[in-house]
Amino acid sequence: MSAKENEALFEGSIEIYMTTLKFLEYVLSEPTKEYEISFEQFLVLRDIRYQENVTQMGIAAE
Repeated sequence: MSAKENEALFEGSIEIYMTTLKFLEYVLSEPTKEYEISFEQFLVLRDIRYQENVTQMGIAAE
């Protein structure tokens, strides 16, 4: 594969990645909008709700 073909493949991959990432960000943030929290904050609250013996150190390690 030539350098030009590699570059075209790379550019296409970046475009797909960015489009997918933006879509995932939208989908994941939808349930958190009502509470005005980030998706990361949602995950922490979810861990607290559904796991036993949650500690700050355990959350930070994740």
